[in-house]
Amino acid sequence: MIVAASLAVRDIDWQAPWLAPYLVVGEPLTQLVLAGIPCSTALNSVLPSAPVHFVPQGELPAGMAYEQFIFENRRVPTRDGLHDFFNGLSWLHFPQTKRRLNTMQAQQIAAAGIGGVRGCGASFVGLMSGLCSWRSALRCLCHDDGPEKR
Repeated sequence: MIVAASLAVRDIDWQAPWLAPYLVVGEPLTQLVLAGIPCSTALNSVLPSAPVHFVPQGELPAGMAYEQFIFENRRVPTRDGLHDFFNGLSWLHFPQTKRRLNTMQAQQIAAAGIGGVRGCGASFVGLMSGLCSWRSALRCLCHDDGPEKR
């Protein structure tokens, strides 16, 4: 999986204006991943003082909700891929926002439990949290220069 992550991050254009806020951390992170370092290890090394610690996905106990694990342990299970790469950058750049969203997710889990599918509240909070990550990832991958000109 690390090879696939390396191939994906290789295409990130750090000179794109929408990635400028992430450049200082993102570019060194990219180099670490390209060197074969797991994403969780790379994220921990670029900002050791982060409010969360990134761990391999395998540390998430079976049957435990991802969001609950983060809330209780301040550890983020991380896979090698663009989704978790940008999620990690979001945690590093917007720690208070991500922490608040995670708290809301934990409150939803406490109120409604963990079922086979997320409830409306948990889905909304998860979507908002994911937008922090995916907005940057999609723009990066698509090399989006803004609205299409005709």
